[in-house]
Amino acid sequence: MTLSGRQWTWIAVVAIALGLVLRMVWTLVLHQPFDHVYSDMAGYVDRATGLVETGQLERYDAFYPPGVHLLLAVPLWSFGADQSGLWAAAVLWAVLSSLTPFFMWRLTYVLLTPAAAAFTAVLTALWPLHITSAGYFLSETPSLTFLVASLAVGYEADRASGREAVVLAAL
Repeated sequence: MTLSGRQWTWIAVVAIALGLVLRMVWTLVLHQPFDHVYSDMAGYVDRATGLVETGQLERYDAFYPPGVHLLLAVPLWSFGADQSGLWAAAVLWAVLSSLTPFFMWRLTYVLLTPAAAAFTAVLTALWPLHITSAGYFLSETPSLTFLVASLAVGYEADRASGREAVVLAAL
């Protein structure tokens, strides 16, 4: 018995949704953000907090991946540079981590078959190390998300035509 493209899509969507739930439970219940800010994460949070409080970056901040502390500054600025801001940042990191399997699925769907794409979605959405890394404010989470998103959108734009191609290329 072979599965249809729609059935493979259903498998992928369920795996990605389950991955989101697991990331949220890990990040917000089992591994709360304000109890686990140390090492590199503390540096990113400190630089983001400094940016929120002073409105400017320090000169040495350029030696660290600037996108991470700039991205972290958004929830800290929006919700406060305290536990509320860290909760919002943890949700952001969990969502970014959950988007990576989605974009991996879309990229694989464009390049290979629906079955290969579903298999990719299941593996990336439910990979334990990728789930647990969502609970840490590391540069890898947003970097991987944006890298895979740009590849997926780029390949979809390359295969599209007309207005759809223009919109995808503009992203």
